[in-house]
Amino acid sequence: MALQTRLGNRLLAALPAADFNLLAPHLQKTSFGFDAVLVRTGDEFKQVYFPLSGAISFLVEMSGGQIVASTLMGSEGAVGALSVLSPSRSRSPVTATAYVAGSALHVPVSQLQHVFEQSAAIRRVLRFHFRTQLLQLQNVAACNAVHSVECRMARWLLDIHDRVADSRIQLTQEALKRDGIKFDSLNF
Repeated sequence: MALQTRLGNRLLAALPAADFNLLAPHLQKTSFGFDAVLVRTGDEFKQVYFPLSGAISFLVEMSGGQIVASTLMGSEGAVGALSVLSPSRSRSPVTATAYVAGSALHVPVSQLQHVFEQSAAIRRVLRFHFRTQLLQLQNVAACNAVHSVECRMARWLLDIHDRVADSRIQLTQEALKRDGIKFDSLNF
């Protein structure tokens, strides 16, 4: 529990000390403001980000140019972690943008791939993360298909609230609309 409190990222905190120490020398801290882009669609993954605070929105560009926010990630995850499964350079299928300002630890993809091969604990934690991401995406797809706009808005706001330390969420209607979140029938 002390490691989790000290680190801030739940994936890193779940690692035994010896396995975390394989990564520790390569982790660098960075801060990001609202709307900062961590990776763009089509860009090569160079870094994997382990958020410590804030919320990252994954944006999918549709063939017609429309941009839709598919899911959020905070200190429970790692942006770009799927790149460890690729034997060579992998490209991002989404744009990862800061929805709420925060900070993260980042590590070069090549280094994470190296320790992923070395450590069973790192493989276990990241595989759990991949499974959780898949389940979250399935839930979002189901919610978008069957729930009302009010329910979808409530889910989105609760997802953000779950990822920020403050009970106040600093969002604007413009930010929601920018990410393709269609709540036009709601009265603000």
